Amino acid sequence: MKNRVFCNFYLAMLVTLQFLWSNSLFAQNQNWTESAQIDDLPYSSSFLPVISSQLSGGLFAGRPWGIKQPFETWYRLSPQVIWRSQTTPLIERFDKATSTFYQSPPILPLIKKHYSAPFYTALWQTPLWQGFCHRRTAASMDKIINRMAKAQQGLVCGDELFSQGEIKELFTAFTPYDQPSYRGQVSTKDTSFKLRNQTGFDDLSPLTFHQNLFKRLRNNQAVGLEVDASAAIDNQTVYGADSQFHSIDLKKVVDKKQTHLLPMKFLIGETKSAFELIQKLLQMQEILEIQAAQWRPEIKSAEKWDQWIHAPHRHAVLIKRGEQDYFYQYTESDRTITVSRSEIKKAFQKQIESEIQKNNEKLMQFVKENTKWLIDTAKTYLHLYRPQSFFQTRSDKSHYDLSDLYRKLDQYELGFFFHLIANNNLSRLIQKGEVRLNDKVRLVNVKTRVYHRKDTPFNTTEDEEGYLGSHTYNYLFAYYKNSVVHSGWQTRAQQRPDLLWWIAPIDIDYFRQLGRISDQESQTASYYGAFDNLMRLIEDCEPLEDYLLPPHFRSSPSPFDSTY
Repeated sequence: MKNRVFCNFYLAMLVTLQFLWSNSLFAQNQNWTESAQIDDLPYSSSFLPVISSQLSGGLFAGRPWGIKQPFETWYRLSPQVIWRSQTTPLIERFDKATSTFYQSPPILPLIKKHYSAPFYTALWQTPLWQGFCHRRTAASMDKIINRMAKAQQGLVCGDELFSQGEIKELFTAFTPYDQPSYRGQVSTKDTSFKLRNQTGFDDLSPLTFHQNLFKRLRNNQAVGLEVDASAAIDNQTVYGADSQFHSIDLKKVVDKKQTHLLPMKFLIGETKSAFELIQKLLQMQEILEIQAAQWRPEIKSAEKWDQWIHAPHRHAVLIKRGEQDYFYQYTESDRTITVSRSEIKKAFQKQIESEIQKNNEKLMQFVKENTKWLIDTAKTYLHLYRPQSFFQTRSDKSHYDLSDLYRKLDQYELGFFFHLIANNNLSRLIQKGEVRLNDKVRLVNVKTRVYHRKDTPFNTTEDEEGYLGSHTYNYLFAYYKNSVVHSGWQTRAQQRPDLLWWIAPIDIDYFRQLGRISDQESQTASYYGAFDNLMRLIEDCEPLEDYLLPPHFRSSPSPFDSTY
């Protein structure tokens, strides 16, 4: 009995010492790393921009970039097959093969509309945007599609030859997928980078980005990432990431002029004036955080839907796909409940719009209560900004007008004041010792590098050592009792990740069946039908490898080489 008591006491002491040791390391600027990578590298291809016309014709249609072996290594291929692969656009050959094998209607008319129209026309007339980079990303994220696209060097379907590169382009153009799970939104010209630079906030917070990125990669699931926040689309498939964590003290944050990234609710004022300043900055920070996160209610409602439907206790199951909606079923309190995705998303969107309205009212109230303080701040620091013209109406230059002040602040100018006051007034108080950080909070710099596939020229053979890219992002985490309670971007707004997303495994059998039974006059159904035909060609055609000569039988170069 005494031995058992001693053993229990000894174990308890070990656990206690281990906990204290780990926390002491954390407190003493401990550095650590985190990394994750999926097993199978996603394929890379072009993203088929509408202005290229490469699917249905154009300057580069038919060039054999997607075939590794030179022509002299082939046999049993007629000159006509080789000639058509060089001179006939990909979709025409695809239509010829599917018509011959399956008597399918041509997909060329839709492809011409979506890929060959002038860009300004496509913007107004193209509803599907098939083949843009999100299509390529979605197809390469799916494990089965990814492996099928890379499984063979090419296909020989009767009189038609398709290279591996062309197979990848066809998957990019036709692969369907279910509703993605989004975090963040795509930036547009109207999105204010100014606010995001001044506050460190964004609709995709560093914590949301980091947690979802590593969660998916550890589950061996690739993710799609809009790698920067420019108005251009740059959507890539991420297959790995690594992060470096470096603890940092409060003084270094101030020295780097990043005081605006600090969690105001965990700052402690030692004097009355310091306490009052922190409270004002805390109100501003809370208002700005909501403003930054709620630019697009429909995107936020999609995020909330995704979190709601995948809650661990709910175990919702997809029971029906409609033309425009999805229906799920789950059990709660011994009751079976069926829900529509659209209804839940509408409820969330209404809730978010109400939150935005309340936040705007909160902003107005803050301005009313602190007008003089904001004006005095402008007079103190904005020497070149002309605070009189900023705060006064055009009709009356002698009095400050509250409605004009609110109008300006409503256009993200509050973020400028927040940045200005935090990095001047608050920084001075921290340096004087009048403001300190809660003892249980630790500040950590995080440097994360993501690895992704890059765009290739049209019809490029898969090269797992090429077309690899990376982007690096920096942000600040605030830990409280080993949990992140606040995060802020250090990377400038234009270089931050703009949109993180992923999809469930593609239900290939469902979409193939839908392509066979649906009205082919429907544009969406036509693409489903083309996807089914692509899968059937892969199943029925002969792999190009069967047409290659063994090395010791290879002859001198073919006359085709000098021609093309």
